[in-house]
Amino acid sequence: MNKGVNVTDLGKIGLMPLEMTANQGNWRAIHIIFQKKPELKKDKKILELLVDLMFSMSVYECIRGGSKCQRCTNDTVPHSKNLSFEQCMKLIFSYGWRPSSKTGFGHPCQTRTLILDHWSNC
Repeated sequence: MNKGVNVTDLGKIGLMPLEMTANQGNWRAIHIIFQKKPELKKDKKILELLVDLMFSMSVYECIRGGSKCQRCTNDTVPHSKNLSFEQCMKLIFSYGWRPSSKTGFGHPCQTRTLILDHWSNC
């Protein structure tokens, strides 16, 4: 970012760097990006997108012993030991995001619903 990288530009595989941090549960990177670009954390659409990416992909289930994600199936680089989807949610809630009727409580990923229900009751 210090060298001009735009964290909201789509990359070669269609996900922007900010989206990749959420997909992988990398809460520290999310925090750093939002420190450097505070206007992003005020954008409710971006926050909603990050929540959706955290729980619509297979990484969350994979790190909890569920079905292996694409990374674990096809790559030799393990997940970061510091990833935490719970910390990602704490950050996103601290920026003022709250579930809405559009959040998708009918989403097929039951884990997402359970987490959103838990955090919205805090």
